Amino acid sequence: MRGIITFTQAPSSYSICLYRLDENGHATGVPTCGYFREPDYELSVRSGRYLVTFSPSERYVTQVYGLEPGDRRVDFGRRVTVTEGGVAVVDFRAEAYPVISGRVSGPDGGPVPDGTVRVSVETGGPEEDGFWNDGVFVTNSTYRVQADRPGRHVVRFFDDASYLSYLQPERGSTYATQYWPASWSAIDAGRLDLRWGQSVAGVDVRLSAGGHISGRLIDPRRRPAKAVGLQLERRTTAGWRPYPIDAGAGFGAYGTRGVPPGTYRYRINGFGVYEDGYSTSVVVPSRGASVTHDVMLTVKPRPRVEVERRPRLAGVARAGRTLRVTAGAYSPRRATTRYRWYADGRRLRACGAKLVVAPRFRGARIRVEVSAQAPSFRTRTVTLRRRVAR
Repeated sequence: MRGIITFTQAPSSYSICLYRLDENGHATGVPTCGYFREPDYELSVRSGRYLVTFSPSERYVTQVYGLEPGDRRVDFGRRVTVTEGGVAVVDFRAEAYPVISGRVSGPDGGPVPDGTVRVSVETGGPEEDGFWNDGVFVTNSTYRVQADRPGRHVVRFFDDASYLSYLQPERGSTYATQYWPASWSAIDAGRLDLRWGQSVAGVDVRLSAGGHISGRLIDPRRRPAKAVGLQLERRTTAGWRPYPIDAGAGFGAYGTRGVPPGTYRYRINGFGVYEDGYSTSVVVPSRGASVTHDVMLTVKPRPRVEVERRPRLAGVARAGRTLRVTAGAYSPRRATTRYRWYADGRRLRACGAKLVVAPRFRGARIRVEVSAQAPSFRTRTVTLRRRVAR
């Protein structure tokens, strides 16, 4: 197999991999790969049907033959047949990632320290909860970030100290998260229409001072709560929207830095220990303001063991005879049962699932409590009654 790679920008090293297909059209074994530096390549393989991939350096987009650039679903690629002694030609056009660059300044118009501000690009839809890449750090008050695909993009700037801020209380967040050119909401942000290989410069921004929300995580007994998940949401004209700042929570406390003015709430994930839900809203009144706001949690009740088939009390309630309990069936299946017997309300010694009716029980009211219990479930108790003949 051979082919030519057409580079839209400077040439780059790359690899060509061939996945051999079985009779059902599925890739088998380890692919055959070759690594090249020149635009033309040639790779020797056995006859058969193959899927072909092109993997260039970071500047260019990985491609599967027959699919759009960036679509890495190898199994959906175009099949290529290589005959004995024949030559199959597979060419690729190397598409470079779109690139956005610009300058970043602080609230006073001055430079920002290296390694404190990240820049990332939204690669999903225009909603505020779109998909974001990891971004890059601002260095020398400038940045250069790649978009993962062409289309409309939103650029986000955020202070790296906003991440896991409850673990680093001594490190304050200096800047508020914002979107190019000067929006605090992705919905209202400016958008860039990008093509493969396009470079857009001059996407500059002046940052604002970031606020700080912090407080305690408190359980119903007024004790520090166990770790929970918190997702910050901001009230917008379109309703509540997730806000892309880490809401670091744990060890009975939480903290969120880099927050612009606005109204917020936290979506709570109780991880099965506490009830999922929302905190009360909290307002950050101005740029750089610090607000204390405790989040009250509710313990999530454990589910009860369910009765699938009720237990039964069999036997004749007469002196000298035996009463027996059939356990019944419960959900979950791992539930175990235990029995408590009573005569006229007085607890009898352990006697398991059966009771020999003694002469002293004549005329007594016999009661047996069948309790089904399982780990992480509340116990279910079924009560059965008989009266002993005189």
